[in-house]
Amino acid sequence: MLHVRNLLELSQFIILSKLDMQRFFLFIIIGFYAMSCSVEPAPISYGNDECKFCMMKIMDERFGAEIVTEKGKIYKFDSAECMLRYSKENPGNPKHVLVTHVNVPNVLQDAKSSYYVICEHIPSPMGANLSSYPNKEFATTKVMELGGETYSWDGLLEKYSN
Repeated sequence: MLHVRNLLELSQFIILSKLDMQRFFLFIIIGFYAMSCSVEPAPISYGNDECKFCMMKIMDERFGAEIVTEKGKIYKFDSAECMLRYSKENPGNPKHVLVTHVNVPNVLQDAKSSYYVICEHIPSPMGANLSSYPNKEFATTKVMELGGETYSWDGLLEKYSN
């Protein structure tokens, strides 16, 4: 009788251990899944990536743009005007909205804190002549040199909402 009781206790321990192991592995799998769902920007591969809006290859390193959704989906654009047009047709609340400044090619910057110039002397990929800059002073200097208009992010959204 003593041996049967010991076997029952041992089998209950083994069953609990299997349950604990299953929970442990489930926890590990969920952890890896959570880490893989990044909501961080990804660099644009110029000459390879395609614009989500116009479907053209993204070529000019001075004009790329990107949206990263809350779920981590990344949409790349060949210019800020394509990103603005896409956003108008597909409203949402993205985690990141990024543009490339003309004076710092191939580096994505926060679109909401950037300033913009529309100037015929600075052609952009889709013909809107829209370029982005790190601050208002830089954008204003560019307008004084070449002409055009300066916009904040909110001003640009208003212009493109029509």
